[in-house]
Amino acid sequence: MALMTGFGSAAASSASPSKAGAVPGGFADRGDLYAYQTRLNAGAEKILAAGSSGNASVVASPTAHELHVYWNGDIPAAVRTAAARLDVPVVFSPAKFPHSTLVTQARAMAADPRVVKAAPKADGSGLAVTVDESTGATDRAALT
Repeated sequence: MALMTGFGSAAASSASPSKAGAVPGGFADRGDLYAYQTRLNAGAEKILAAGSSGNASVVASPTAHELHVYWNGDIPAAVRTAAARLDVPVVFSPAKFPHSTLVTQARAMAADPRVVKAAPKADGSGLAVTVDESTGATDRAALT
C-alpha cells in the first residue's frame, strides 16, 4: 500500500501564473498548507489501516483539498466507513491492478540492468519505468 503526497496538481499548473512566493491551494500561509497536509496524511493512514491488499494507493493532495484513493476491486465497507469518518474529502477511483501486484512487477523489472527505475503508478494503472538511454531500441522492446 502506498501513500503519496504532493503540493502540485494538474489544475494548479494550468491556471494563470501565480505570484512569486504565493501559497498553493488557496491557503493563507504555508503553516496552514502544512497543517492540512498533516490532516490528509493522518486520514490516509486510517484508510490504509482499514484496507486490504486491494488498495493501490492514496494520494494526499492539499492543493486539490482531498485524498484520492485508487482501489482495485470492491471497496470494503471498513474502508468506506473510515473514509466517511474523516474530516477531509475522500474521492475513490478504480485501480486496474492491486498495489502488491505492481510492487512485485516493479521489483522484477528493476532487477534488469537496463532498467534505471521501476515503480507503481499512483493510480494503479501500471508501472512507470525508466530505461537507460544507452539501451538500444531492440533491447527496450525486449523489456515488454
